[in-house]
Amino acid sequence: IRVLVTGGGGDVCRGVVQCLDESQLDLEIFAAGADPHAYILYEERRSFLVPLSASEEYVGTLCNILNKHSVDVLIPTIDSEILKISQCRDRIERLTSARVCVGSNDSVSICDDKLLTAKFLEGHGFPYPISYGKNELTAQGIASLGYPLIAKSRRGGGSKEIWMIERESDLEKALCLDDVMIQERLDIEDNEYTASVYIGKDLEPKGCCIFK
Repeated sequence: IRVLVTGGGGDVCRGVVQCLDESQLDLEIFAAGADPHAYILYEERRSFLVPLSASEEYVGTLCNILNKHSVDVLIPTIDSEILKISQCRDRIERLTSARVCVGSNDSVSICDDKLLTAKFLEGHGFPYPISYGKNELTAQGIASLGYPLIAKSRRGGGSKEIWMIERESDLEKALCLDDVMIQERLDIEDNEYTASVYIGKDLEPKGCCIFK
């Protein structure tokens, strides 16, 4: 089974490749990334430099690699790539023989947007941090939450573009930013947790792991 893992150089790509390397399956693993300095592009395994996912050439380049090397499975690992590939999954699977391991565009679009994620959790009865879009925040909402608050970009990862809002002047500055959301600050003192669940196409959970 030939597997192409994208997002070369990122932590998730490294973890996926390591798990595949340790698997008992008969695999040939390829890696692809847009960073020419990514270490994984210089390992002994076959690797490929690809355009950024925002590029018009990105999907075509992936399809060429998948076809040239008869890749069976494509695993994207970076947020921007996951969104782009979910949008183009049908096209990729039509033009190649690869199966694309990515969720539906609807589900990925929710997961890619922190505000939509909070709204989804709220609407489905899960615990969630109270969250407001830039144009949803009211004086009443601010008063109900109280300071400190959290401001963050609705998209992106790696704990980037997150700000502590401790006073009104901080909030005014944050609201000048594009694509920002305001969230209650959770009073969690014993570290940060990340939970990951893998769901198969049959909608059954295949694995779950929680990191502290």
